[in-house]
Amino acid sequence: MKLKLPVVALALSALVWCSATFAVETSPARASVRLKEAPRLVLPHKAQLIAATPAGKRLVAVGDYGVVILSDDGKTYRQAKAVPTRAVLTSVFFIDDKGGWAAGHDGTVLATADGGETWQVMREEPGKERVLLSIWFENALHGIAIGQFGLMLETDDGGKTWRERKIVDDPDQAEKHLMQIFAGANGLVFVTAESGSIFRSEDAGRTWKAIQTDNKGLLLDRQGTGRRRAAGCRHARTRVSQR
Repeated sequence: MKLKLPVVALALSALVWCSATFAVETSPARASVRLKEAPRLVLPHKAQLIAATPAGKRLVAVGDYGVVILSDDGKTYRQAKAVPTRAVLTSVFFIDDKGGWAAGHDGTVLATADGGETWQVMREEPGKERVLLSIWFENALHGIAIGQFGLMLETDDGGKTWRERKIVDDPDQAEKHLMQIFAGANGLVFVTAESGSIFRSEDAGRTWKAIQTDNKGLLLDRQGTGRRRAAGCRHARTRVSQR
């Protein structure tokens, strides 16, 4: 039976698209290893990215399939040398030009000590569908990762071990999706959440107090001029007090 020309053209188009996006792995043994690593992109500047942060003068961005993209000049882009996960990465944070962490789906947390060139898996929960949405570190040891359904993880050893905790004791507040964590002035730390909620800490995230805003949508971090603001899905804007 002969295949119609449009069918053949469609199949060839799909093959060309795949080869243009990802490098093809031919060795079965190497392909097995690759399944635990981020795919190698032929066109890294076209990667699907979700979050980015500066690491010194370098820009580090993360996204789908564990992809990490680096740029030292804002004009050219290359892929990190080694990222041992294919989980979607939703957040990345650096404390200096070398040390950083990334977080994402499957409760995944990665760490790097060389400016994002190579990464190590610090924790992961394959198959549990627990999503981390934001990660922040006070210093090289103490950090917090947050996510869906009130998921909060905390470490005091640079991410080697993590303990799960609730942001507050009130179950109505503690089960909310936690969207972003960020530091303010004077040692304050904030977490934005769904239903217009903001959580505020005065001790680097060890204890929290819930603040209800007039906005009823999801609140995300947004940097204002000299002040912190949280912008949400319902286009509301809330000023976050630094005092």
